[in-house]
Amino acid sequence: MSNKEEPNLIDITSFLEDFLKTVRKFWISLIICILITAAGFYIYARVHYQPEYQSQATFSVNTEGSSVISGGTSGSEQVKESLPYILQSDVMKNMVMEDLELDTFPAQIELESKESANFYILKVTSDDAGMAYGILQSILENCPKASVYVLGKIQIEVLDDSGIAARPWNYMDKRMSLAKGA
Repeated sequence: MSNKEEPNLIDITSFLEDFLKTVRKFWISLIICILITAAGFYIYARVHYQPEYQSQATFSVNTEGSSVISGGTSGSEQVKESLPYILQSDVMKNMVMEDLELDTFPAQIELESKESANFYILKVTSDDAGMAYGILQSILENCPKASVYVLGKIQIEVLDDSGIAARPWNYMDKRMSLAKGA
């Protein structure tokens, strides 16, 4: 019975010896394949790379003369729930497009709210650094007008402003592109 099972066993040492002989025989081909793959990934990343610039501002919202920074009030909850929809609305986008004399809205808007306090971080991402900053400023200026029917009279208090981005936020590192290919 044991003689019949032996032909089905794999001899690991002979398998590894054969594998190492094959690697030694074709090592130059293996290195060439790795280099071609790395170059291909680099060229693909370079051709399809689109720089994006991001401007952001941290702000708080005051409603009807009372600050909602303290949190826990029903007004602050309403602001927290409604503000993302107001900023993403077509009304807001149309106001910004009219303000900056644009035909299309060339940016993405992202709003983060901080749970511990009613601070918001507004991020605007665009292909152009100046355009991202201009849209950010226009949104902050037009938000009280766009939200008057939902939130009532509000005031935006800007706490921190990033300014115009010096370099893309999705900066392409050439070494990393080559490393990904290898």
